[in-house]
Amino acid sequence: MKFLKALVFWPCVWVYTIFMVLKLVGVGIYYRFKDPMDKENRCHDIATQWGTGILKFTPGWEFEVTGMENIPNLDEKPVVLVANHQSSVDILALYTLGVQFRWLSKIEVFRLPFVGQAMTMSGYIPINRGSKGSHQNAFLASKKCLQRGISMAYFPEGSRSLDGKLKEFKQGAFRLAEEEGVQILPITISGTNRMMAKNSFTPNPAKISLKVLKPCQRMDDESLSNFMDRVRSNVHEELELGKQQEANTSPIFSTATI
Repeated sequence: MKFLKALVFWPCVWVYTIFMVLKLVGVGIYYRFKDPMDKENRCHDIATQWGTGILKFTPGWEFEVTGMENIPNLDEKPVVLVANHQSSVDILALYTLGVQFRWLSKIEVFRLPFVGQAMTMSGYIPINRGSKGSHQNAFLASKKCLQRGISMAYFPEGSRSLDGKLKEFKQGAFRLAEEEGVQILPITISGTNRMMAKNSFTPNPAKISLKVLKPCQRMDDESLSNFMDRVRSNVHEELELGKQQEANTSPIFSTATI
């Protein structure tokens, strides 16, 4: 059964992806001699359509977004979005916000046919894990995005959590926000680990719950490390609250098998 699910799911995803990439190429040609940022923004819009489309049309997948009122006016000033990381589907969850942002992805993803070209055109930033120079270049590219008024999205755990427990945060996103004088916008994502487990190619019935928390900034008497821990604590508390609420409601999605 898992083999059949994967056999149907992935060809459909790739056909849909190729269609969206062709659409993106058309946008790229149209904006070729216009403002490069306009081109990136339109390409990101198509990536958003792609991501939310996969979530909407995959049987057994649902998503719920709350806390949208906590998103500040990003046209006035960008933010650094930070979210917990459980699955490769997490980026699809962030697309449901429908806002402009750029994000970091391992360089191997940029080498995928169609996907890599689309990510480059959208202004997303490659990073070679283990390379100090690559990490520094990605940080500088992130700063340039914020300086252009475009928000950045980070998964501060660095890699996916295999057991669903929130890992320790790394300081990169917080140092970036501090140096550019922008707010951190914390986001919790739950359910994606049941949709697609790490190293698994089989989609499972599940529901994403994404919640935007209130934006925050480092206080004057607060160290960067303490600020990071405070944000992590808020994310952790919200995730635990979500687990308790899920346990007290219908087990439809909580019993999905990976």
